[in-house]
Amino acid sequence: MRTWLFWLLLLLVGTGTDAAAKGPASPFRDLKPDDPELAVIATAVQEGVIAWPGLDFRPDDPANLYEWTAVVAGLMDVFGLEATSKVPPSADVPGDHWAFGQVVKARSVLGPAEGRSFGGDRLLTIERLRQDVQSLFKRLRVPPPSLPAWLGPSARATRRLVARTAVLVLSHSRQHREPMAEPPPGPTVIEGTSATHHSKAPPPCSSKEACARRTGCRSVLPG
Repeated sequence: MRTWLFWLLLLLVGTGTDAAAKGPASPFRDLKPDDPELAVIATAVQEGVIAWPGLDFRPDDPANLYEWTAVVAGLMDVFGLEATSKVPPSADVPGDHWAFGQVVKARSVLGPAEGRSFGGDRLLTIERLRQDVQSLFKRLRVPPPSLPAWLGPSARATRRLVARTAVLVLSHSRQHREPMAEPPPGPTVIEGTSATHHSKAPPPCSSKEACARRTGCRSVLPG
């Protein structure tokens, strides 16, 4: 009996070790465990940057503007960037479209649509991708890195490359983004009074009688 339990325990431990060695689980049913960029794509999904509809990722399909815009909006959410102006997208993006909110949010980074329509079904070009990445780093107040070779002018803007670009923006911005400046100290209201006092210490009272008449006075008078 003990021998049987020993081998069962050993099998379970070995199975868990093998599973851990294989890396993250695939977030899409068509991504194979041996995909060289499974970890990158899984990171983008875990961060909430890639939240495209559907169960298949189709990594080598070209990405369209809807998909890329959703990634930009996801990156804005990660870093707490608000849209500078919430301009509704063009009439060709209906309110019930899955990317409607992302298009509205990301317009401040992506700029106005070319022409009269957004054209979200158009394929993303590598030139547009590179331009938008630079705009993202500018909004994040991050010095842009030298773009890697896989983002060169001859690259194809596939869904796989979009995921890799999203993780590049995440990792580089977290390393180099300047911390937000602390806001200046604001006025403080002393509890139980209607008086508003600023954080700067008030001048001392001129006498004990004046101090007694002064609500909330903290002056120390001689004698």
